[in-house]
Order: sequence, then structure tokens, then C-alpha cells
Amino acid sequence: MGGPVAVALSTFSNLGGRASYLGGLGKDDNGRIIKKTLMMFKVDICSIIEKDTYQTPFSIVLVQKKS
Repeated sequence: MGGPVAVALSTFSNLGGRASYLGGLGKDDNGRIIKKTLMMFKVDICSIIEKDTYQTPFSIVLVQKKS
């Protein structure tokens, strides 16, 4: 869904806080997913700057259940 900032903002908002995202996203699939997820968690996205030339970074976290 995004990096540590997006996750922290979504969590904070989900717990009842007011959160806003100020930053840039690319107009790519990753940017759209992050923007949609922030909106879903009611994070204010009015200050997002979207650019055609910017590639939105992302990371994948894998968790393995201990046997």
C-alpha cells in the first residue's frame, strides 16, 4: 500500500486521528493504489502532487509464520 509514512498515516487515521499526506506520487499503478488506499482510510490527500514523469516507489514485505 505504500511506504512507512503512508502506513503510519493510515493507521493513525484508522485509530481516529486526523492525518494528511503531503508528497508526490507518480501517475502510475502504484501511485493510484496508494492514493486509493489513503482515501479508504480517510487520510486527507489534498496536498498530493502527481507527476507523469515520477515513478512511485513501492516495497513488498513477506511474513512467514514460524513453524
